Amino acid sequence: MNATYRKDRAIGSGTLATVYEGWDEQLGRPVAIKELSTRFAEDPRLLELFLAEAQKMAAFSHAHILALHCVDQSHETPWLIMELADGSLKERIDQGPTQPEPAVKILRQALLGLGEIHRRGLVHRNLKPENVFRCGDTYKVGDFGLTRSEDDPTMILSLPKYVAPEGLKEAGTLGPASDLYSLGLVIYELLLGRQRYLEEVAKFLRSQGGEPGDSAVPAESENQTWFQLHLSAEELPPLHSLDATLPEALSAIVGKMIRKDPGQRYASCAEVLADLKRFEGDHDDEGDEPTVPISKVSSAGSGRRPLRIAALAAGVLVLLLILVVVLLPTTAVRVDVTSEPPGAQVLVGGKVLGETPWEDVLVKIGTELVLRLDGYEDAAVVLTSAEQKVLHADLVRRAVAMEMTSEPTGATVRAAGEELGKTPLEVEVDPAVELSFELAGFETATATPDPEQGRLHVVLQPLPFAAERVSDAASLARELLRLSTDDGELRLTLEGISAPSPIRLAIGTPLQFALESDRAAFAVLFYLTSDGTLTCLYPYPALPVVELRPGERRLLPAPEEGIRFTATPPAGRDFVFLFAAPSPPMPPAGEPSLPGERAVYPLRLGEASNPAVAFAGWLAELRRQDPAATRLVALEVEISEQRLGM
Repeated sequence: MNATYRKDRAIGSGTLATVYEGWDEQLGRPVAIKELSTRFAEDPRLLELFLAEAQKMAAFSHAHILALHCVDQSHETPWLIMELADGSLKERIDQGPTQPEPAVKILRQALLGLGEIHRRGLVHRNLKPENVFRCGDTYKVGDFGLTRSEDDPTMILSLPKYVAPEGLKEAGTLGPASDLYSLGLVIYELLLGRQRYLEEVAKFLRSQGGEPGDSAVPAESENQTWFQLHLSAEELPPLHSLDATLPEALSAIVGKMIRKDPGQRYASCAEVLADLKRFEGDHDDEGDEPTVPISKVSSAGSGRRPLRIAALAAGVLVLLLILVVVLLPTTAVRVDVTSEPPGAQVLVGGKVLGETPWEDVLVKIGTELVLRLDGYEDAAVVLTSAEQKVLHADLVRRAVAMEMTSEPTGATVRAAGEELGKTPLEVEVDPAVELSFELAGFETATATPDPEQGRLHVVLQPLPFAAERVSDAASLARELLRLSTDDGELRLTLEGISAPSPIRLAIGTPLQFALESDRAAFAVLFYLTSDGTLTCLYPYPALPVVELRPGERRLLPAPEEGIRFTATPPAGRDFVFLFAAPSPPMPPAGEPSLPGERAVYPLRLGEASNPAVAFAGWLAELRRQDPAATRLVALEVEISEQRLGM
């Protein structure tokens, strides 16, 4: 693994870790490497927090959440191998005010990523410009170091500049509305620019009797300043009162996001997205800033660009505009020519005359201007009336041939609901469209192709114990082994037998298991045989769950019980699993068969309700709830056809 990733220059650092540019030697692609600081590596709790971040990131496969590729633990301190971003929203804020249209696009994309986090029952708790990453034209939410479940009582640990008021109070709890407050402040600052935002905060606090200094927040009292801002009973002034060019409807949306009372904010990202959609619809119909949108792309209900033939749509619209201008007088008007993204060449009659944004240009009514940018379809704008002041085109990326693969193969690829084929495949796609990869038994993954790479590979995450993949005892064993966290602190052996795994035993051999744990834990011991029977050895109706004390060695069954578990036919590979949790686990749902004293969960293939799979899924759910505290180890046993004593 050491030779797989190359660590290059540092690009950022925090309290616990440093982020480096890196290179994936195996796949030939740039990556980001997040490395835990050496001075914290020996602290088990901090190491758990660091790896817990990896667990949270790995649970997501979303176009607007920064992707985690893997965890590399082959070094002195662990590395998180992540998607390499081009930058963050902080850089854009530092450049000055952002116009409403791109700001709304950024807000929408951040809300889509944040909404997926909230859908999983988590709260980000550390939203700030540095954690909204730019990857090409896409913005993604990242940095899960402080992410917790909604009911986690842990106090906020981040700097208070963007923290919701409830996160700064001793008995405060953080929920989705808290993340929306933080994101609302980020957009407030984005629309004003960093310097103007600091000036307005200073004015606001002076009006409240605070002491923020003259026209800027002093560095030595910065944290105190943000506490005063968030805990003040008064609301920040509406954006449109500070800048009359900002739409009142957009100002109202941001204003509702940053209400001091959580009950007066939006309750979910979906509510904000709905208001944004209404705002964009109303804004497009306004006549105070006439523009000629050539290829503005939308998709009902999703805000994503559909897969379509962009050149045809642009050509039809140009034809309609040409028909209109035939009836107009040939006077000249001063206009601005803009495009999204900017930097497009402006051509008239095939000659390059300028580049967007091109300001205060004298254009005759009826003149067609062609906007050209590498990687995008040509767009044409026509001045149709003397009232127009801006000629604008949203450029559409040119469709590119893309090789798509997945692990495992055979995933169905869809774009805007349209099926493109099954992996591996090569097809032309709009590089701005979001693709979904679907395969039975695995979570659906989404990804946006990178036209410069020409190749898109997606690793699908298995759904725990999905019926499509768990069809026999061997596949059930594989699912359980995938949960194994053999960290050396939990040990399972056969008493009196020291053979290497798999341990070979004759039918009828009496078995006694030795359990050890370096931490206090409660144990569940179960046995999966090659015929698909899952037997719960401990606990069962006659005995409670087994409590393991640190460093203590327990034998099961205990000698006083007067019984021994034995190897039984048929011959084959069996597995004994030991599951340890920090508190007594609740029994699984469902009614297993109870022959004698032990609970037996037979694997009945083809049935809608499979008690063995349900039992294993219950263990997986306990494992997901607290992976750092709940552990699973396995012992492999090979049963021989030879019978004991024969």
